[in-house]
Amino acid sequence: FESPEHGAVVAFLGLVRGSEGGSPILSITYEAYQGMAQRELGRIVSEARSLWPVEVAVSHRTGRVAVSEPSLIVASRGAHRREAFEACEFVVGQIKARAAIWKVEYEWAAA
Repeated sequence: FESPEHGAVVAFLGLVRGSEGGSPILSITYEAYQGMAQRELGRIVSEARSLWPVEVAVSHRTGRVAVSEPSLIVASRGAHRREAFEACEFVVGQIKARAAIWKVEYEWAAA
C-alpha cells in the first residue's frame, strides 16, 4: 500500500458491537454467497477508483465474529486525505447496501 504519490491512507474497521436491538450479544455469524459477494466487492472497488484517484483494499469476514473483533476492513490511499476519506466512506456504504453478506445468527449473552 506504499506509493510516493500517495500522501494519505484511510482505514475503516467495522467492529462487532456488544448489543443487538438493545440486548447483549457475544458474537455474530456472517454468511455470504461467496461468488456473488466477491464480484460485488470488486465492482464497488472499481466504482470507487473511477470516482476518485485512489487504491482500495477490502476484506469482509464470514463465520463467527466475536464482540469487539473486526468484521469489515476497508483501506484507501490517495494523494490527498479528502479523496481517501470519501472513497473509504463510499465503499463502506456500498458494501452495506449491495454485498451478498448477511448477519444470520447472534450468540446472545446472559443478561
